[in-house]
Amino acid sequence: MLQQNILSKGFIKEVFKSYQGEGKFVGARQIFIRLANCVFNCKGCDTDFSFSENFLCEGTKYRNPISPKDFFQILRKHYDFDLFHSVSITGGEPLIQKDFLRDFLPIMKDSGIKMFLETSGYLVDEIIELSDYFDIISVDIKMKSVFGYGYPANLIRDLKKIDHKVYYKVVISEDIDLKEIKAVFVEMVKNGVDELYIQFINNCLNLDLLDKLSDIGYSYGIKIFFVPQVHKLIGIF
Repeated sequence: MLQQNILSKGFIKEVFKSYQGEGKFVGARQIFIRLANCVFNCKGCDTDFSFSENFLCEGTKYRNPISPKDFFQILRKHYDFDLFHSVSITGGEPLIQKDFLRDFLPIMKDSGIKMFLETSGYLVDEIIELSDYFDIISVDIKMKSVFGYGYPANLIRDLKKIDHKVYYKVVISEDIDLKEIKAVFVEMVKNGVDELYIQFINNCLNLDLLDKLSDIGYSYGIKIFFVPQVHKLIGIF
């Protein structure tokens, strides 16, 4: 039973309906909830996750911060959840607002809504802590050679506990260190993961590099799927 007195409040960047443009569920119609804030300063980040006093939902302006209960009422006012595949929680890094999500997600879950998490993979404990409330978890494996800040060493190992919900994505560029990606493949095999979704930063495809990474991946028993940022290719956000 949910507590009636929900004290935590969240900072929302934006809410909009669109189609998933990355990874395993590309093309799925979703409601996107972008939470403000990220602390990792990844090189080449293309997302505005800054704090703001207000956020827009279907053209209507609402005030930050907002309680989980009030935010749910806004969503219910603007959307028929039955017309969407799922609701995507994204950022920034959404798990930074763990306290807000801890109170908001049970409301969504109790309403029978399929929940989708998009996370950088940096906050492993938080992913596991909130995993019961998510049906699908998209986890980035960040390459230090690409982003300047590598993924946690325990990421794939610890997420094995919830592997039925998780799929992994790697964003690459021509700066990628092949030794680093080989170490990822080793870790994946060690923990029973056999799929990896690859995209290039800013959709700057290098087919020779993609072929090389695919050859290496398949040699380790990892199925490689190249999925560009489709939403950017067709001009939807």
